Amino acid sequence: MRPFGNLVLRAGGGWFALGHDFTSDDLTFDLKANLLSVGATLDWHPFSNGFRLSGGGRYHKFDFSGAGNSTTGAFTINGHPYLMATTGPIHASVTSPSTIAPYFG
Repeated sequence: MRPFGNLVLRAGGGWFALGHDFTSDDLTFDLKANLLSVGATLDWHPFSNGFRLSGGGRYHKFDFSGAGNSTTGAFTINGHPYLMATTGPIHASVTSPSTIAPYFG
């Protein structure tokens, strides 16, 4: 039995966070990941079977960041040596460019 006739509302979401520090080959790394996704979908069942038309959307937010530092004052990337006195610690970050994703099915 459907409380709204031929309409069904579905919703869900998820969240994940991770922070990890480690050392490898005289390099220290600090990595972080934060992921959030929530959404809702409205299903229309025009017939008395499993066929449905759906529409909705999701909100996504993905952030990844990291930093690397040398314990010896030097490091090598792709065969090229670098000095920490010249470069300083290496930082990188990636974020989701679009946070809203529509859905039609």
